[in-house]
Amino acid sequence: MKKVFLAVTMTILMIFASFVAIGSKMLTNESLITIENENMLQTFGAAAEGGLFLYPIGDGTYNEWTSPTGSPHYENVADPAGNPDDEATIICSSEGVSIDSFILEDPDPYYEGNKIYSIEIFVRTKNPATNSAEYYVYPMILTHGSLYKGQGNRTTKGWTNYCGAHWSKNPETDMDWTWDEVKELEIGIKCENQPGTICIQQCTQVYAVVNLEPSPYLKKYGSIDSSWWGVRPGKKFTSTFKIYNGGDPGSELNWEIVGYPSWGSDWTITPYSGTALTPEDGNTTIKVSLIAPKIDEFFGYEWYGGKISLRNTDNPANYQKVSVGFWVNRVITSILLILKHMHP
Repeated sequence: MKKVFLAVTMTILMIFASFVAIGSKMLTNESLITIENENMLQTFGAAAEGGLFLYPIGDGTYNEWTSPTGSPHYENVADPAGNPDDEATIICSSEGVSIDSFILEDPDPYYEGNKIYSIEIFVRTKNPATNSAEYYVYPMILTHGSLYKGQGNRTTKGWTNYCGAHWSKNPETDMDWTWDEVKELEIGIKCENQPGTICIQQCTQVYAVVNLEPSPYLKKYGSIDSSWWGVRPGKKFTSTFKIYNGGDPGSELNWEIVGYPSWGSDWTITPYSGTALTPEDGNTTIKVSLIAPKIDEFFGYEWYGGKISLRNTDNPANYQKVSVGFWVNRVITSILLILKHMHP
C-alpha cells in the first residue's frame, strides 16, 4: 500500500512539476535604491608607479644660453630620462649669470585624477674648465610669473645628473600643486659662475618629474546568489562578497555603498563603508542580509536580480557593481524543481 501511495505521490508531483515549468513566471527587477550618477560607471586603471616624466617642447620666457647649432634651445635638452645624447646636442653659457627656460608637454589626462605629491627638476651638465674656480648650476621653475631656483650644484668636468629641486607645494602659492599649474609651468636651468670668472657651462638634458601620491583602486570579487533551488518567500537570506584595494602599494582606499536593489526588505550591508584600506590589508568581507520578497502563487517561483553598487569616494570614476540574484519559491515548489532537475 505504501509503495502505491508513493508512486501516486511521485506521479502527482511530476505532473505539478510540468505544470509549474509551463506556468511559472520570471521577474527581473533591476531597480536600485538611489545611485547618485549612473554616468560614473566607467573605470580607469590605477596610476602608474613612479613619477610622470614631462619633457620640453618649446623655448620659454628666458633664452640666455646659446645653441651651438643655432637650433631652438629646447631641442638640445629634450633627451629622454636615462638616454642623454651628451655632446651631440647641448646648450652653452659663458656668462656670469644666465637662465634658459622651457615650455613642457601637457600631462596625459589619464593622471589628472591623482593628487600631486611633488615636482622635481633634473638637469645634466658638465664644465670642461681645467681651473679650480667654482661654477654652479641650478634647476629652475617659472610659475605664476615668478622664478624659483633649487639647490645649486657645483659642476664637474664630466657629465653629471643633478636634481636639487624638489617642491612639494607650489612655492608661489604655498598650496598643493594643481594640474592647471603643471600645464602652465616652465622649467629650466640657471648658471652662476664664481665672480670674476668666465666659464663655458654645458647642458644636454632638462626634464620634470611630477610625483603622484599612491593611488588606490577599488576592486571586488564574488556575487550574491543562492543555490539553484532558491530562497523561501519572506525568509531571511544571507551571503557575502569581498572587496580589496588593487591600487599602488601604500595607497589608502576610502569606499562606500551607493546603491542596492529595491525589492525585498530589511537590507543590511555590513560594513556599509570603509576608510584607509591598503593593498597590504588584503580582502574585506562584506556581509549582506535581506528578507526575500513574498509571492502569491502556491506553486509559483520568481526570479529577482539586481546590483549592489559601490565606489571609491575619492575617485567616483572607480565604480564597481556586485550581481545579486536568486529564485524565490515555496517548499513544495523546491521539491518540484528538484524532481525536474533529476528528470529533465
